[in-house]
Amino acid sequence: MNSRQRDEQLALLWTRCSGSGASKEDWEALYRLVSNVLIKCKAPELAGLPDERRVWVETFFADKIYLAMKPGSRPYHCGALTVFFRN
Repeated sequence: MNSRQRDEQLALLWTRCSGSGASKEDWEALYRLVSNVLIKCKAPELAGLPDERRVWVETFFADKIYLAMKPGSRPYHCGALTVFFRN
């Protein structure tokens, strides 16, 4: 999947999941996509932290996406996810 396709997939899944009718499969697909993007993110801020990157990605997804997602909001591309993750 190229970056344009990944961005389109992110937008589609984000729109589905920000509504009330998101399926378990939609959430799982969004998690896989976000995880794949963030695991590859070069974030020097994480280098000195005690936990594995996977733990930080899971926490970010739970706190900043799953629990905080608002209808109509979305990142415009996968690069935005890495900026949010690093902040």
